[in-house]
Order: sequence, then C-alpha cells, then structure tokens
Amino acid sequence: MPPASIVPIIGGGPAAMSCALWLHNYGLHPIIIEREAALGGMARLSPYPDEWLLGQLDGSAREHAAKFAGHMRKLAIETWLDARPRCQRAGRSKHTVRAVTRTIADVAVQIRAAHSAHHQWF
Repeated sequence: MPPASIVPIIGGGPAAMSCALWLHNYGLHPIIIEREAALGGMARLSPYPDEWLLGQLDGSAREHAAKFAGHMRKLAIETWLDARPRCQRAGRSKHTVRAVTRTIADVAVQIRAAHSAHHQWF
C-alpha cells in the first residue's frame, strides 16, 4: 500500500473508530494505534447509560464501545493494541509515527483522537 494512503489514528476510543470508518469508506488505510489492550477508550469502562449517540437511546457506553470495536474487526481495520506511540517527527510535509516496535514513515497526515493528557508522546 502506498504510504500516502496510510493514516495513523492515535487513540482507540469511539471518535477514533468513527474516524477510521470514514477513512476506510473513502478508500484510505487507517491504522488505529491504541495504548490499551482493547479498543473503546474510556467508554469501554463506563457502565452508565449513553444517550449521546444519535439513534441509540438504549445501551451503555460500554455496550456501544463493544459494538464499535466489533465493527472495526468486521471491516478488518488495522489496529495496533498495547502500542503506545513513542514519538512524532515532522519533516517538511511528512510525519513519522513510532509505536514500540512498529514504525509508520512518510505519512502526509495523522489524527490524534486521544482526548486526555495522560497519552504521552515521548
């Protein structure tokens, strides 16, 4: 796959998975990079009702996150779990993302979907 079509997404919560779905549907190759052992972000841990999801008035955030993760598996969207990003280096118009033992080089864009400061880059 040409590097220009690869789009790394930092974080594996609902926003990241939604972004990956859109990129996949546009013919790009999203790679979700999640530091935890499972997709779902903070929603994966929440047992509380989640009425914020359009058209889904029933169900908890945990249930919705599990459905989203199942959707990613069904579409075979590449996911790196337990893969905390180590650093980001920007060149003129390209970036490099390193995650433990894997590297994505020469990507034109990357998306950071992790929302909190505890996602450390360095």
